[in-house]
Amino acid sequence: MESNILLSYILPCYNTGKYVKECIESLYRQNMNVGSFEVIVVNNATLDDTEEIVYSLMNIYKNVVYVKLDENICSGGAYNSGLKVARGKYIQFVDSDDFLKDSVMGELVDKMEKENLEMLYHNIDSFCDVRTLTHEDNLDYNGNILKPISRTTGYGFMHQVLEQLDFNKMPVPAYRKLILKDFLLNNKLFFTPTTIGCDYLHNAQCLLFANRVALIPKSIYMFRYNPNGVTKSKLNSAKIIFGLNNYSLAYNFVNRVCKDEIVKKCYQENLISLINAYIGAMKYLDWQSKKQVYSKVVDFNLLKELSKGVLNRMIISTPVINKFLPTHMLFNAIHLIRR
Repeated sequence: MESNILLSYILPCYNTGKYVKECIESLYRQNMNVGSFEVIVVNNATLDDTEEIVYSLMNIYKNVVYVKLDENICSGGAYNSGLKVARGKYIQFVDSDDFLKDSVMGELVDKMEKENLEMLYHNIDSFCDVRTLTHEDNLDYNGNILKPISRTTGYGFMHQVLEQLDFNKMPVPAYRKLILKDFLLNNKLFFTPTTIGCDYLHNAQCLLFANRVALIPKSIYMFRYNPNGVTKSKLNSAKIIFGLNNYSLAYNFVNRVCKDEIVKKCYQENLISLINAYIGAMKYLDWQSKKQVYSKVVDFNLLKELSKGVLNRMIISTPVINKFLPTHMLFNAIHLIRR
């Protein structure tokens, strides 16, 4: 049976009870008929009162779909869980501590329909709790685009972004675009069940597969700046593992798939810089945390190559390395140092 739902909002929730009501209510202040969308709330094993708040809202709004996870599978895993049950033609990811401006989504959905788009990017405004704008939209991987981009390919989109912004201002987060669900499903474009780098990887995959992409230079999304959030808080071993693995996957994917040398070079240079930054952050970890990183990075050889020996020197300088690093990794590190 064909669904009449045009839009599925997917909201991962983890300890956002303070904000989730405001977020969900904003989705009902859009210029869309209530029967044309659904709100999928994914409880990512939250520890606060989020569930009680969502249940109370479900008594008011009958098109809220509630997905409860037994364990936390990070934002990427929660996005995937919502996507599995989504019935809408289009997907808009929304972080549950953010919200949408009033009466903005109808225009986006209408443009998706009229132009048969796979993805439609939009801009954001960022704010702190007292509604003071923070201009987070100007920081790396969150850039706002000033000029409209008419329907083009993913490659065409990236070239036009590069005409306006540096590559590291590319709008990366999942919430920065409306996406055709079948485009995601047909190309098997799912998120890794992680945090750091999962949006970057997913965005690269989407753009390199997309044939019909556009952008409207309109801020429709309100991003809550949180200096203690996942991306802004202090790096630990788990974040470094996520970052190194996701950026390694992105590097290999771009090298394998990208057919545009300018775009490929931009990605390569950017990813090498990111990988080296995360490797460099390891020097602040204790031995046990370093052990976790060394044992859980997936593509050690790529990291070794891209770090130009930095990773290997760090390994050799770790006194207890031979107790936990797989033998073949230790041999490769020592061999490279001695060459």
